[in-house]
Amino acid sequence: MTEIGAGAFSDCKSLTNINISADNQAYASQDGVLFDKAKTVLLCCPQGIALDTYTVSDTVTEIDVDAFKACVHLKEIILPDSLRIIGGEAFNGCSGLTSIVLPEHIESIGYTAFG
Repeated sequence: MTEIGAGAFSDCKSLTNINISADNQAYASQDGVLFDKAKTVLLCCPQGIALDTYTVSDTVTEIDVDAFKACVHLKEIILPDSLRIIGGEAFNGCSGLTSIVLPEHIESIGYTAFG
């Protein structure tokens, strides 16, 4: 697998983990969450992830479009100081989210990121 299109896991409300082979040249996963191979871009947190709190890795500089979209179980997301970009609709539909602190050096927040 070399390409995963935007919205590939949309409306997969029961999906709890995305696991990628360590041999994959383009993508990686950690704790069931999808990243680019270098783990600098968080691509997708599965909607059915059974966590109250998720801590984004310090390697992440970008949260992709729709990355946490409709993750209704998450109450708190802890963002690293390394984060610079939050894509459009990244947290859209996270109706259970009660706590998120934006790092000081954010450069861009996409359209309806917190819709």
